[in-house]
Amino acid sequence: MADVLDVPEPCVLGKLIYHRGPRTVVEHTRSDGQTVVVKFAKRDPRAAIQRSEATMQQFAATHGILTPKVLRVYEIMGETGPIGRAIVMEKVPGVPLVQVWRKLPSELQESIKDQLREHLALMRALAMPYIGRVGYKPTWNLFNVRRTYALGPFPDRQSFDEWCLRRIRQKPARSYTFDKWRFRRHVEKDRARSTEGQFVLTHGDLSPRNIMVDDGKITGIIDWQFSGFFPEWVEHANATVVAAGMETWWIPVLREVVPKCAKGMSKLAFEIEEHPDCSYGDEKDFAFDD
Repeated sequence: MADVLDVPEPCVLGKLIYHRGPRTVVEHTRSDGQTVVVKFAKRDPRAAIQRSEATMQQFAATHGILTPKVLRVYEIMGETGPIGRAIVMEKVPGVPLVQVWRKLPSELQESIKDQLREHLALMRALAMPYIGRVGYKPTWNLFNVRRTYALGPFPDRQSFDEWCLRRIRQKPARSYTFDKWRFRRHVEKDRARSTEGQFVLTHGDLSPRNIMVDDGKITGIIDWQFSGFFPEWVEHANATVVAAGMETWWIPVLREVVPKCAKGMSKLAFEIEEHPDCSYGDEKDFAFDD
């Protein structure tokens, strides 16, 4: 790993953990000797760090989810004002699961699956009465895998369902009348069997890159960029159907451990995944201060 980052934006010095596009993550040792992780990005609507991301991570950390506690959020200042933002968080022990999974004996793999199931059950017990992030903030559009747009917030399930159904209707070169009727039935059935006004903590990117392990134990679930409070079906459908950037060998594991959703909702997720030739008229970039 590099000792000094070779990136154009201002940053802290440290060991490079991750760098892609506008986002960079480093391991940094502070003057008091504490080793922390710093995640930062320039002011870019494609991947700007939102304060609400740090709020979501801290919410998870203070409600029993194994994830690094947030220590600080600060602006990266340029000559004319803020040009980026950074989140400083605790460093959790271990390595990303992606590095060791295939080397683990089957009994340890099964143990990690059970641990992940326990965390997901706890996440499902944490809910808000709206779709979005803590404080009724927008989150990322999980269904757009090519460009990052804000999604929500939505005050209730019906408004979110209508947002989804608009994407069925407006797909180009389709006879959409039957599709819209068919998927409206799916969402109405799912809404009827869900707890009204309860939307569960959803990570949104359960890649093995984002699950830290040490000696067969999960030590942290990291990278809450796509997190929010959503209907229960979203985590499973996003992880196993949309699966943006997900390792293909990991998807069968997620099908085992993430609580399943109705088949119709998985089909809905596939249908509303957005494509570059589709425009719906309601896309919006994140405001930098969100």
